[in-house]
Amino acid sequence: MCRQRKVEKENTMDMNELRSRIDEIDAEMVELYKKRLGIVEQIGAYKRENGLPVYDGERERKLLDKAGAQAGEKYEGGVRAMFRLLMDESRTRQLMDNGSKSVLKEMIDHAVQDTDPLFPSEAAVACLGVEDTYSRTACERLFRASSIMYCKTMESVFDAIESGLCRYGILPVGSSTEGYMSRVYDLVIRHHFYIVRSVRVRTGCTPCCGSSFTADDVPMNSNDGIRFICISKNLEIYPGADRTGMALVLADRPGSLWQLLSRFYARNINLTKLESRSIPGRDEWMCYIEIDTPVSSPSFTGLIEELDVTMESFSYLGSYMELV
Repeated sequence: MCRQRKVEKENTMDMNELRSRIDEIDAEMVELYKKRLGIVEQIGAYKRENGLPVYDGERERKLLDKAGAQAGEKYEGGVRAMFRLLMDESRTRQLMDNGSKSVLKEMIDHAVQDTDPLFPSEAAVACLGVEDTYSRTACERLFRASSIMYCKTMESVFDAIESGLCRYGILPVGSSTEGYMSRVYDLVIRHHFYIVRSVRVRTGCTPCCGSSFTADDVPMNSNDGIRFICISKNLEIYPGADRTGMALVLADRPGSLWQLLSRFYARNINLTKLESRSIPGRDEWMCYIEIDTPVSSPSFTGLIEELDVTMESFSYLGSYMELV
């Protein structure tokens, strides 16, 4: 028994010693990381002064190959992943230090300041479907009193708002079992509209999510809740907005989605929705994302600035709260 305790004590001492060594290495890595980014900023200043582009694909490929070769077969995958993150952070830092300002951030700030503190209780609203559908239920949950204009197609909902007949529109974006958020978001992007609210309606049978976007797509019964969004031609951000929709274009190559998601992970931002589709005729994918974070949080502000400045194709779809 005493011998067993002695062995356990020796093992504990060995473990503590090993962890102490890891702590020392981690501290060195942090200092090296800071030094590396300091040099990256100097390189960015040089590029800025000499009119050179931030991105240098050939340099990055050579660096990855060199690091992978130095790591050896056993560690190559992990080292390549680490260096991809480092280079992504380096490009972001150079772009952010390049004097590039986020026009989107300023637009969001103005919307937060200019939007009324209370969501309107009355409005003229365009809904997909006919009377006695869940579109009307969603409308009644959002507005105490509303003048509803029923539309047979989703395009008609957008037309009603653009023409001034309605201030808002109500559109279904799928259920917990079957969503077609991407198709609805495509229309929001095309018409330069924004999401100002969302609501989930409890139903009694599986929704019909056909591709024709007609009134028949709004189910009469459903066992699962159907989610609806309220859209507007103007950007309105009401107090309590803690969800944000966005769309981004990613290259069709290994690691592109992982690199994007690492930006959210680094800021401790949760994704509540992620859908994607290939873009016809291009080696790219369109990703539709919804995040869960208050619009007033520093994490949100930093993310929006970073995506707006660094992403070649980024669409902000609005910040809102959801009624459940």
